[in-house]
Amino acid sequence: MPQTMLLLIFILINKHFMNSKAIIISTIVIFFMSSLFLAWSEKRQSDENFQKDWWVLSFDEPRGSDINFTIANHSQKTSFHWEVISGAEKMSEGEARIAKGSIWKSDIKTGDLTGKITIRISVGSDKKEIYKNL
Repeated sequence: MPQTMLLLIFILINKHFMNSKAIIISTIVIFFMSSLFLAWSEKRQSDENFQKDWWVLSFDEPRGSDINFTIANHSQKTSFHWEVISGAEKMSEGEARIAKGSIWKSDIKTGDLTGKITIRISVGSDKKEIYKNL
């Protein structure tokens, strides 16, 4: 499509023997077409789910004593296994099914947890951990 447009502009320019109106009009047309293409390309690249495969793990409240966490999924994987570890002891674990483009929030009761708390998420061979000291 862009090559055809450039060929038409070239023919127009040659037909009018490079007069100033043809140069100005062709420059405006080329600029307009380039702007449209770049806008379309940028919108596609900024889409979190378009041809991308990633997921992220974070605490809901990074500075508080709450250990609830969030998983935002932008991958084809949908089955996540989570574990809450206090020191070296596993306190709780579970499974979460999260569709691509979705966010899942945990609801864990803190209770009397103290010390270093580790949240470990695994999906297939991919693993991520976050830590918090209470």
